[in-house]
Amino acid sequence: MRILRIWLLTLAAIAIAAPLAAQEVNAPKPDTGHITGTVTDVNDDPVPSATVVLEGPAPADPRTVVSNDNGFFEFNDLTPGIPYHVTVSAPGFGNWTSPDVILKPDETLILTGSKLQIAQALTTISVA
Repeated sequence: MRILRIWLLTLAAIAIAAPLAAQEVNAPKPDTGHITGTVTDVNDDPVPSATVVLEGPAPADPRTVVSNDNGFFEFNDLTPGIPYHVTVSAPGFGNWTSPDVILKPDETLILTGSKLQIAQALTTISVA
């Protein structure tokens, strides 16, 4: 009889602990944010294969993507409430950097204004 009581107490403890553990695992997480955009040139033509770097407050945060054939890029699963900025670069163009942006939970920010200017080249000719 005593073994049966111990066994029943053990089962009761497991039955009580299981829902508590499930609540911890299924606790709501803050909804992440997203940043998307399209890289264009001064003529509003898309710039494919541009390098787009997202930087946050920690040195380990940089994420890099390459814009698609339509110049589109996106960053997902971003922590809300902290500042990010985006830098865009492409061969033949000058870099573009966004101001700092702070996302709200579950916000999708469409980054506008990422127009790349044609890079200026300086040529020097020496006459001997």
